[in-house]
Amino acid sequence: MKKSAPSRRAKPRRTTNPQRKAVARKTAKKAPARNPNLEAFGRRFRYIREAAGVTLRQLGKATEIPRAWIARLETTRQDIDPEHFKDWRYILALVSSLRDMCDILDDPRDVYRLVSLLGHPITLDDMRDLCRDVDSEILEQRLWLTWPSTMPLVKQPAVMRQAEWDWLWERVIPTDDAGRPDLDTAFHVDAAVTGAPGVGKSTLVQMFGVSQTVAAHFPDGVLYASQQTADARVWLARWAEHYGLELPEDTQAVLWRDALRTRLRRLAVLVILDDVRDLSFVEHLLVTESEYSRIVITTRWSTVLEGLGIASNRVLTLQPMTAEQGVE
Repeated sequence: MKKSAPSRRAKPRRTTNPQRKAVARKTAKKAPARNPNLEAFGRRFRYIREAAGVTLRQLGKATEIPRAWIARLETTRQDIDPEHFKDWRYILALVSSLRDMCDILDDPRDVYRLVSLLGHPITLDDMRDLCRDVDSEILEQRLWLTWPSTMPLVKQPAVMRQAEWDWLWERVIPTDDAGRPDLDTAFHVDAAVTGAPGVGKSTLVQMFGVSQTVAAHFPDGVLYASQQTADARVWLARWAEHYGLELPEDTQAVLWRDALRTRLRRLAVLVILDDVRDLSFVEHLLVTESEYSRIVITTRWSTVLEGLGIASNRVLTLQPMTAEQGVE
């Protein structure tokens, strides 16, 4: 008996539903916004891990965190959010394990600088978890002065200039994969803030200098000077004291500057020169030429900017805040 061929069911025609497609587009997961703090942390974490010779496999085995997650952290994938509890605990566990596996992060201050790159609040309990081998009192003492700094004590302003802050960040904060840009000027000033008296030039750069997120990029010091004290030797002596440097007996400012320049060679230092009125003040306080360091000035005088030869894209002209900005 001849077998009949099996019947084939006709495939249903796919119908297009414009409304369903519109709903799918609305519910599609949007790419998260770029997080510069996470990017800075990821680059630095990977640099330390590779310098210590620790592989992703070793770190993943020590922490029981998937290697793919660690790789996403290092390549700054934006689906990681330090504000999320689980991601924050993962990050702390990775830093703690990396510290146990190498001697690069022996100093608790180095651990603090690394984690503070994330811009996430770090509690003392977090630091105790990260540095369990350090006595609690000693830990607090070391964190009290996290880095050498001559920044003045400043009061948090009621309103922050976010756009101006971002402008400074882009021109001042170094990246691991890029050295200091060629500024084509003998003074090597990376950014200048200018504007009329009272618009907030000093407040902006002072808040920038005391920010722990900023200072974490300059682990060797944040040095501040204002020409309201016009004698550059006052500032040079203060800076030298921070680094335990004995200055030459000769009181010429140029010799003191050169001694500090030798001491700070190849270090990462942020120098802030506030209320600059003449070029000699800047010349006497240019204590660093390192590719890892940066120099920021404020001035109200156009003659100073012209004398420094700073490119226009490195000059920020600060305007008075509008009524709307003050309300915000």
